[in-house]
Amino acid sequence: MALLTYSQQVAIKPISKNNERLYPQLINDVEAMYLARILGAAFAQKVQDAPLDYADLLDGSSFVWCGETITHKGLRYVLAYYAYSEYVKNSDVADTFTGMVQQNRIETTHLSTGRINALRDSALQIADQALELVKSYLTVNSALYPLWNCANTSKAHAPKLKEIR
Repeated sequence: MALLTYSQQVAIKPISKNNERLYPQLINDVEAMYLARILGAAFAQKVQDAPLDYADLLDGSSFVWCGETITHKGLRYVLAYYAYSEYVKNSDVADTFTGMVQQNRIETTHLSTGRINALRDSALQIADQALELVKSYLTVNSALYPLWNCANTSKAHAPKLKEIR
């Protein structure tokens, strides 16, 4: 079972109702792509196996960092933005019996590749920013999360800057 449902996704960062049936595959792909990189394989599997045991991590909570109370939005928030970034990249592609196609309607115009990449990069930046707070929360509460690897400082996604023309 995925850590993020369609209704949770829509509450955080909306995805078209027309694509609700495609959402389970999207979130499974996102979890497969990012979760182990964020948490480490063992910790990611524990969280996926028993999400109710990790409510503070998944849904957000407050913690003290350098003498200040900080609130993180949770791992679901991070996953929602990663899912949105993948959705933006692939939303105009349809798999048909004749192969992959892109819809072409007279009353609409497709976004340029640069604009799509800008939307995707924006979502990735929001996810990466929120992820930093989640990592801080995990570091402060490492006694509660013994599988958290504090030395794991790699980003789940390396942002790429692109010019829009």
